Amino acid sequence: MLKLDHIQYSVPDLAQGVDAITARLGIQPVTGGIHPGNGTRNALLSLGDGKYFEVIAPDPAQALAGTMGGEIRDENVSRIRGWVVNTDDLDSVQHTAESLGLTTRRVSMSRNTPAGPTLNWELMFVDGHGFDHLFPVFIDWLESPHPSATTLQGGTFTSFTVSTSEPDRFAEIMNAFDIGEVEIVEGPNGLAMEITNASGDTCTLQGGPGRPDADL
Repeated sequence: MLKLDHIQYSVPDLAQGVDAITARLGIQPVTGGIHPGNGTRNALLSLGDGKYFEVIAPDPAQALAGTMGGEIRDENVSRIRGWVVNTDDLDSVQHTAESLGLTTRRVSMSRNTPAGPTLNWELMFVDGHGFDHLFPVFIDWLESPHPSATTLQGGTFTSFTVSTSEPDRFAEIMNAFDIGEVEIVEGPNGLAMEITNASGDTCTLQGGPGRPDADL
């Protein structure tokens, strides 16, 4: 079964976003690095068990036109932007997608870490399903250490929920990919994650396509 790798939470300004998340969770996300060509930079918190929380924002030192950083800047809201599923076999995931009549796009990425090592990974985007950013991206970390093992732990993963007007169809596709750790409910399109912080409090973060987090 494929498991949740990380949740991507986009903010217009990294420093302000980190401050807001720190106020919610009681611990400050640590600097991750810069994504060259993607127009973004990030800060991270480990959630243990091979999962982490990513705060991602435009990188003002990069040209943002046509990049994810430019999209986040133009949206100008804080929200869960998407979610990523871990795999060590993207070829198998691609085969599943194609058997469902979906198309795929694979992208190699990297970033330098503050400690010095460069992380390399490969992403797979799946299109044709009609669920926009409700649908996960797949990641293979190749030979790189997983960020959850090298980043300060800032809480514990409690739950992740996808709300959609087509829950049965969405669940059918998730089952075809053998994706676990996600609750699927009927309702307005949206994403929600619960994290238990160090004090034992449960914090809820929300978002999804065109849906900002009302609490930030």
